[in-house]
Amino acid sequence: MPTFDEIVARASALGYPIAENEFTITKQNPAPTLPFICYQRVERFTGTDQAVRIKTTEAAFEFYTDRKPSKKDKERIAEFEAAVLPDVDFVKTQNFIRDENMTQTAYEFTIVEKLRKG
Repeated sequence: MPTFDEIVARASALGYPIAENEFTITKQNPAPTLPFICYQRVERFTGTDQAVRIKTTEAAFEFYTDRKPSKKDKERIAEFEAAVLPDVDFVKTQNFIRDENMTQTAYEFTIVEKLRKG
């Protein structure tokens, strides 16, 4: 199973604009054009023994495309799944965002890692 950082690196390698949580938009840094990716994570650490801690990362990637995904957008979504999450179980949902005239395809998954202490 890959680490969360490895999954982020895979997504970055696709070449689309990518940001954790959201893009910071200013006059000098406008919003990216579609498609783009945002991701979030929540990390939980358990295990109180002397050798190992367990890190559980609950994460979501959101891939944004045009309101009515074109054939090219559908290919991009398939490429994302094949390149970023080929070895990760995930839940996929798709939402239409009318106000923004875009489609959000979201992937939720959990990564569990053993961290050696010391």
